[in-house]
Amino acid sequence: MKKIINIKDYYPAFISSRKSISILKNQVDFSIKGKDITFDFSKITFISRSFAHEFIKFTKTNNLNIDIINTNINVSAMFSAVRKTETSNRRKFEDVPVTTFKNKAELNSFFATI
Repeated sequence: MKKIINIKDYYPAFISSRKSISILKNQVDFSIKGKDITFDFSKITFISRSFAHEFIKFTKTNNLNIDIINTNINVSAMFSAVRKTETSNRRKFEDVPVTTFKNKAELNSFFATI
């Protein structure tokens, strides 16, 4: 059986800080057998991107099997946005050539060629 954590019992309707995750860390026992937890986000109207990121990182670091329920469209969208950035490949940048000039005349000559 999963443990249900009602987020509204720990936070106001607007959760806007990365540090807010420390409330869960300090007040909830996550050592339960199997670590299957349902987080109920009813009555939470907004979470910041930083909180969503920290929340997902926290659940992964602690190997929690979670379900997130009763999220409004804003909360769902924020979790989705963070998950997309966590799973997307990092952009790879190519080397950019650097051209140096000894004087203004060389620079002007270069500009004349493009």
